[in-house]
Amino acid sequence: MRLRPLIRVAAIGLALVAGNAPAQETGSLITHRSAEIDARGADAARRTMDAFMACLVSRYTGRAQALTQLPVDSEQYQRVSRNMFDSYSDECLAGSGRLSFSDNLFRGGLFQALYQREFEGRGPNDFSAVASTGYRQLYGETLSAEARSALALEQFGECVARADAAGAQNFLRQVSGSAGERAAIDGLRTIFAGCIPQDSTIRFSASVLKGAVAEGIYRLSVASRDVADGGQ
Repeated sequence: MRLRPLIRVAAIGLALVAGNAPAQETGSLITHRSAEIDARGADAARRTMDAFMACLVSRYTGRAQALTQLPVDSEQYQRVSRNMFDSYSDECLAGSGRLSFSDNLFRGGLFQALYQREFEGRGPNDFSAVASTGYRQLYGETLSAEARSALALEQFGECVARADAAGAQNFLRQVSGSAGERAAIDGLRTIFAGCIPQDSTIRFSASVLKGAVAEGIYRLSVASRDVADGGQ
């Protein structure tokens, strides 16, 4: 008997650790406030992460955009990403505590913030003119485990965005942990299932799921914009 693809939303892999890490917002060209530490649960941690990444991308937009054009397993990618958050404690995180997150969560949050910043969450929803975003071409034939994981998430996100761009946009607009987000996930479950390999079960956290969709629709939106600009 063949098994239908199944997607499950797991607990968030994000933590807020109490401690002494006072911070304040600095600079004169600020478009997003510092994230306020809120340790009242997983959803609060996710919202802190969202605010933190929005702040970070607003201050380092050029570096964030540069990261989208680099292989995740390259030394340059690691260097640029480290440079982005080395000074976060005194710029984008306020209050007492420490925000702990994985590379996947950082990457997903970066694409969510970039999509919101460049397209205000309402970019193009017809990607029929985009044959390829070119992301796979950043890598050679032999892939590291890190590259395979990044490509799998990005390709999943592209598949979802091509199948239901409006649904993807609605999902990304929802506040993390909200009833609206849960409804958006439920509304996309059929699309999600169609975008994972047959006979497979994939377990995502809500944040990794959202980040994958954000990366897919961001890359498609940028490619669509480039196609339109080239046609003028």
